[in-house]
Amino acid sequence: MAINARNLAALLNSLALLALAAFILYEAYQRLARPRPVPGGRCSPSARWASAPTPRACGSLRQEAHGNLNVRAAYLEVLGDALGSVGVLVAAVVIMATGWTPIDSLAGVAIGLFIVVRTWRLLIQVVNVLLEGTPPHLSIAEIETAMRGWSACAAIHDLHVWTLTSGTARP
Repeated sequence: MAINARNLAALLNSLALLALAAFILYEAYQRLARPRPVPGGRCSPSARWASAPTPRACGSLRQEAHGNLNVRAAYLEVLGDALGSVGVLVAAVVIMATGWTPIDSLAGVAIGLFIVVRTWRLLIQVVNVLLEGTPPHLSIAEIETAMRGWSACAAIHDLHVWTLTSGTARP
């Protein structure tokens, strides 16, 4: 089995993102179970400052993220940061306007679930590459049928189609 460092990096990044999402969800649960004061006024400037570079970073990574699992993992991380900043801003505004602090936990749950769903899809793709699975956009049956249609093909005994790395070919 050929293990590519980029694929291992994407795997580690995916696992780190899942751990981060688990931590965010745990903290959101803790805040719902034992409410504490949330300083909405202090959260707003921090979130605005943190979110400033994320649109440019998202734009830079977005196109390349379709063909490379490692770049996709980085894109999801930056997108999660952007969503986190937006969630903090929204929660800060709601807290300052209404004093309703559970919005902080609800924003955390939304951010955590967003990260889990997208990262889980990425993790499945990374594991498929690492296990040299068949690329999802290819059908072995269709390939075999096409090969049998060639006059030079006498027989097909054992057909293997697998992914060695991401980002080298696009469907």
